[in-house]
Amino acid sequence: MKSISCGTFMLFCLLCYSWPSYGADRTKTPKEMIRAPQFFHLGRTNGNDVIKMECEGQPPNYIDIDCQFTQVSVFKKTPVELAEAKKQRQKDYDKMTPKDFNDTKNSFKNIKKELTKERQALLNSMTPEKKLYSKRFVDSFEAMSSAKNKEELIKMMEDNYALDDKCCEIRIHTWKNQFKRISQLKWLSNPGPEGLCNVVRVFTLEANDDNYLLWKYTEVAVSVDVDKKRNDLGDKICGEIELNKPAVYSWDIPTDFVGDCECIKYSW
Repeated sequence: MKSISCGTFMLFCLLCYSWPSYGADRTKTPKEMIRAPQFFHLGRTNGNDVIKMECEGQPPNYIDIDCQFTQVSVFKKTPVELAEAKKQRQKDYDKMTPKDFNDTKNSFKNIKKELTKERQALLNSMTPEKKLYSKRFVDSFEAMSSAKNKEELIKMMEDNYALDDKCCEIRIHTWKNQFKRISQLKWLSNPGPEGLCNVVRVFTLEANDDNYLLWKYTEVAVSVDVDKKRNDLGDKICGEIELNKPAVYSWDIPTDFVGDCECIKYSW
C-alpha cells in the first residue's frame, strides 16, 4: 500500500504544474550556455560524502540533459552501532559448542595459509600502511588458530574487531539521471517508482549564478511502498527509507573534514 503524505501531494501538484512548461517566467528567454551543467565537487550538508556530475545535451539551452553522477562516501560506525554489533556477537559466542570452537580455529588456520601463500610474494611491493594492516591480520589469524580454549579465542576475536571498529569505510557509487529544464536556473528529474520498494525520488539541479558555475543538487524520497501487515524482510528494508528529508549538496558546503580513522577500507 503506497502512503503519500499531504506534503508529498502538494509537491506532486507543483511538479505536475511546472513540468510541461519551461518555467514560471515563460516570457524569459533561456540564457545560452557554453557547456552542459557540470560540477566536480559538491559537499553534502548532513554527510561526509561528495558528488561529481557531468551532463550532455543539446546546446545552447540544454533543455533535456543526461547526467552521470559519481559519489564518494566516508562512513564510520557510530558507538550505538558498534555496541549493537558487539551484543549480537556475544549471543553467538554464548552458543559456541566445542565443535564450533574447533571449526573456527581450523578456519583461521586455512585463512592464514591462503594469505601467506597469496600475499607473501606481493608483500615487498606494498605500501608501509598496507604491510602493517596485512601483518596485523596474519598475526591475529595465527594466534587465533592456536587458541587453547573458547575464552581465549573470543578475546582474540574481540581484539581483532577492536581494530576493525576504528576503520573508516569508503564507498563509491555511480548512477545516471535525465533532467528537464524548468526555469532559467533549474532542472528537474522525476523518474517515477523505482526498485524493490517502488521509491519515488525527485532530483533538482539549481545554478546559483548566471554563469552556471555554482551549483546545488537536491534529492528527496517522496513516496515508498510499505505494507506493514505483511511485515516481511522487504517491507522492513523499505520502511527504513526516510521520506521528505532532502539530501542537499552545494558549492558552499566544505568537502574536507576531520575524521578519526585508524585504518581505511573500501566497499562497493
